[in-house]
Amino acid sequence: MALVSPIFFAVVLIGVVGITQIRDMHAERKRRGLGFFGIMAGQEDFTRFYFPGWGRMFIWFVAVVVTIFSLKAWLP
Repeated sequence: MALVSPIFFAVVLIGVVGITQIRDMHAERKRRGLGFFGIMAGQEDFTRFYFPGWGRMFIWFVAVVVTIFSLKAWLP
């Protein structure tokens, strides 16, 4: 369990956020001259970063709910 949990969370993080989006966020931090803890959120960032991320999280949530209900229906 100690080996599987970190791997699971890393895969979920990359699956939800996406490698391309992580690279875009890093490039934007560099462009704005912000450090690791600098506040980066601006008005235009919501449509560029947050809404796609929230959309991916919603898709994961729907997939998990459908899987759980499917397994409950198919397995005795």
